[in-house]
Amino acid sequence: MKNLFLLGLLLSGVYFKANAQLTSFKDEQTEKFGFKNKAGKPVVAATYDEAGVFNEGLAPVRLQDKWGYIDSTGKIIIPVNLQYDFAGAFYEGLACVNNGGQFGVGGDWGAINKAGKLVIPMKYFQFFKFNNGIAAVKSNDSSMYGFIDKTGKTIIDFNYVDAGDFSENFAWVSVFNKEKREQEYFFISKNGRPAFDGKFAKARDFKGGIAPVQIQNKWGVINAKGLTVVAPAYDNMFTYAGGLAVVEKDGKYGFIDAKGKVILAMQYDFASSFENGKANVSLNGEEFFINTKGEKIK
Repeated sequence: MKNLFLLGLLLSGVYFKANAQLTSFKDEQTEKFGFKNKAGKPVVAATYDEAGVFNEGLAPVRLQDKWGYIDSTGKIIIPVNLQYDFAGAFYEGLACVNNGGQFGVGGDWGAINKAGKLVIPMKYFQFFKFNNGIAAVKSNDSSMYGFIDKTGKTIIDFNYVDAGDFSENFAWVSVFNKEKREQEYFFISKNGRPAFDGKFAKARDFKGGIAPVQIQNKWGVINAKGLTVVAPAYDNMFTYAGGLAVVEKDGKYGFIDAKGKVILAMQYDFASSFENGKANVSLNGEEFFINTKGEKIK
């Protein structure tokens, strides 16, 4: 949940499940952004300085230094002259907006509805998408994380050093263990209580009933009861997507399934998670997309 990583996720839709009917493209001559359909045909002209992802029928776009929202025909729904320095995608009818931040964090964050009305005040240091009516936010006062509902009411207190979104009824959070002088990660339920026993060095979101966790220096996988289903063996690991997870070992990346079987060999210099059946990888200085069979595709 750090600066550049977060901004990339907010814009690309990798972190959030977004409407993939239209995707943004950049006109290399004008360096402006527009949107194209699945066939690759431009349907919204490249007139914007930056573009996010379509979700719930709207996409955030930037002109000069300010953001607004358009629909899939290119019609401006929420004017781009609104006084926001950053705007995220809509989820459950609300979108997070920011003033004064950089790279997706800092400044003051709040949330607007689809009419452009500010419904949650601009008072948070960091703001994540709503999931089943709950969003993780970071307090500007205490620099701690808690969770709010869609009215802005605090429903899980600001007790955490770090936190992730709720996914499949669980959210990972961390506290500082003063005796060990280190952060400890664990999962909570929507009532704010620990979902099961188990403390970890780091944790990722649940997807398909399983979640990557770091135990000491290695990453493995647990199920919704907190039981280990893939033994810790990797130097790094991403959240599962499409039944596969990116894993790193000795500087090389590959993909494993939910049972820990290596599906695509540890050969890549870098790899992103699968989205819509394709993943971006780097191999021997070349960057390209692959399908779930490891075949190079466009």
